[in-house]
Amino acid sequence: MNDRGMIKWQPFNSVIPSSYIIKCLEEEKKRISMPILSEDELNDLNNQIITAYYQKEPITIYYYYKKKFFKITDIIIKISPSNKLIYLEKGLKLSTNQIVKIKLYS
Repeated sequence: MNDRGMIKWQPFNSVIPSSYIIKCLEEEKKRISMPILSEDELNDLNNQIITAYYQKEPITIYYYYKKKFFKITDIIIKISPSNKLIYLEKGLKLSTNQIVKIKLYS
């Protein structure tokens, strides 16, 4: 009788790489994509940022970072139009491209 040795285990070994691929696909499905904002929504966000800066009132900013959404309530202390950055009192700086929504409290 002929023993096939390792040849008989080759189909089983082909399942292992596919499980890695399936795991990667599942992780990809969990990721959230950045919403695309219209020109009007971008103008509204810009106006809200400027209003919040001059009022020096706390605002809630919803922003997108590394495939996730975050929320922070803080006061804008500086706006850098050339770099498209806003600096917050707690030391965080955000790109205006990351901001998805702003909630003013006044």
